[in-house]
Amino acid sequence: MPLGGAVVKRFGLWITSIRDSFVTLLPLTFIAVICVLIRDFPLDLYQRAMASVFGAHWLAAISVLIDATYGLFGVALCLIVAVDLGKRIAAKCAQPIVLPSVYLALSALVNFMACMAILHPQTPGKTASFAGFVVGVISAEMLYALLRLRIIARLSLPYDIDSGFYHALRMAFPIVLSCTFMLLGSWCLERLFSTAMQADVLPWFDSPLTDGLALMTATVLNQAIWFVGLHGGYALDALSGNLLALPLGPGSNEPGWRLLFDNFVLLGGSGATLGLLVAIQIAVKEGAIKHIGRLSWIPSVFNINETVLYGLPVLLNRVFLLPFLGVPILLAGMAMLAIKLGWLEVGVVQMPWTTPVFISGWLLSGSWTGVVFQLFALLISTACYLPFVRIADRQRMERQQAAFACATAAILENGGDARSPVCARRDGIGLIAQGLLSDLRESLRTGRLAVAYQPKHHIDGRLIGFEALLRWHHPRYGTLSPAIAVALAEESGDIGQLGLWVLNEACACKARINQAGRHAGSLTMSINVSPLQLNDDRIVVALKAALERHRLLPCEVELEITETQRLAESASVSSTLEALVASDVRLAIDDFGMGYSSLRYLKRFSVGAIKIDGSLTRDVLNDSACADIVRVIASLGQARSAMVVGEWVETQEQKMRLAELGCQCFQGYLFSPPLPEPEAFRYIEAHQATLAYVA
Repeated sequence: MPLGGAVVKRFGLWITSIRDSFVTLLPLTFIAVICVLIRDFPLDLYQRAMASVFGAHWLAAISVLIDATYGLFGVALCLIVAVDLGKRIAAKCAQPIVLPSVYLALSALVNFMACMAILHPQTPGKTASFAGFVVGVISAEMLYALLRLRIIARLSLPYDIDSGFYHALRMAFPIVLSCTFMLLGSWCLERLFSTAMQADVLPWFDSPLTDGLALMTATVLNQAIWFVGLHGGYALDALSGNLLALPLGPGSNEPGWRLLFDNFVLLGGSGATLGLLVAIQIAVKEGAIKHIGRLSWIPSVFNINETVLYGLPVLLNRVFLLPFLGVPILLAGMAMLAIKLGWLEVGVVQMPWTTPVFISGWLLSGSWTGVVFQLFALLISTACYLPFVRIADRQRMERQQAAFACATAAILENGGDARSPVCARRDGIGLIAQGLLSDLRESLRTGRLAVAYQPKHHIDGRLIGFEALLRWHHPRYGTLSPAIAVALAEESGDIGQLGLWVLNEACACKARINQAGRHAGSLTMSINVSPLQLNDDRIVVALKAALERHRLLPCEVELEITETQRLAESASVSSTLEALVASDVRLAIDDFGMGYSSLRYLKRFSVGAIKIDGSLTRDVLNDSACADIVRVIASLGQARSAMVVGEWVETQEQKMRLAELGCQCFQGYLFSPPLPEPEAFRYIEAHQATLAYVA
């Protein structure tokens, strides 16, 4: 790979890791936002009440807490970035390097302390987030680079010692070297910037600037510094207090440009993100972006926008780079033009920077002109952010669909195995599986699941029954495969409740069919049963209760035992099978030939029907191996006096071939797809002449 491409890919790893780490620290961001809002809530009555309750020094106390929160944010960001990036680097290494995450975190913590002690010993909170992700990236890269050195590799230790002691000794020297390099680098950086700032930068900021240049300079610096994770307001204050301290007009001696900057450029906070929230409200219908937008409204009204900056995130997000930098510059130009043309007059008013939009416009201008300007600026900001919000939401949906596809594939592959449940995973797949399981339980509790009924026909064309099939229409993902619901229920232990619900629904439908048709009582209703349900004798009790409640004969119901799970060799399973056989309900084996224990089923209980798996019947015309397997299964079924059912029958040629191989009954789209109950009733009416009981 060319060097340039490798650098771009590496930089992409850094950005992804930093972005995900910002999202991880969203709870800490909420704490900081709440503390700032408590401290700076712009109401005199509130401020006096707080002072009377907590004393005159309550502002200083909560300010210390806020600074500590920012400092803690930087430390946590450093650790999380280092660990996350380390995992990504390890995944890309051609030769695996064993580097436990705890040592990555330890190295990052030591390096962060060394960096902050030299560069910002007095005000660590103000630059902690920027230092956090920079040091985190450097720590991970440096530690992996050191471990690749031959001199480090030669410091080998015997493998028969305690593993914890082995890793501690192995990592000690690289961590010490990493800290040493960080100390030297921080010291050189501090000397370099100190000299440059004193010689060139600070005098330039302290020199008189034109009002327009000062506003534009402050806007560009604030946005650029914020975008890389550093607090823009703190940075502007640190660079020079005079940048926005010039009088707002020739007839005034009071500084006013900072008021203009805070209240007519930064609408909702740095980046004019109040317009971003309006754009989210307009363009996004659901998902993480919508939720973050809702959570961000209240703090953003008071110009506190860390929630949306870190939550979406906006910072270090290339999708929002252009509007985040460009919208405030545009609004700054509009504000200067409005003042120059005399459309906007701004006075100097003492008010907190958390004063909400429109209220601040009224107070600063003393008229509706300030409010109108802010409203117009908000509309401009919204219009500028809108296309980028749509891009971000489209990318989110693509990521969501890809993640959902991976999660459902993992659920189906696991097959309901409770020994390694997908819901127990701690990655994105596990999170989606947990959400789906929660939604399944809620749908089961509220009755939002459904049952469809697929007709079954005898070889001579007569309608002989229906199979009840679970249907789950998810409010977010649409119609999901019933196999996903079954697998989740099996691995979570909810399969008993789900199976009994389907049993009762199917029996109720069968009772209504009996009441509606002259020969409808001859139709059988097939109901799927998981092998896990046979571990509990409640299915026998529930079946008898359903038959009595709906006045059904046992011969009208057929239980199809699926092969999603292995049938356990236990006394409880044997007892349940014996009770089911004794109840005169017919038992069938579903998807015969592709599961765990098809032949064992034939040995353990009397089988009334064998349903050949669709993966065999679909290819019976083109695959001689499938045809041979179907022929053997059909011969076995006939020898056991079991009806042989071919599933997934879609063409007349396929049906004829399956009939030649020994199938006696068919089910598939050649006859009908699974039908809702009203359509199943109409199907019965259309086939009324063919209704007959087939033993």
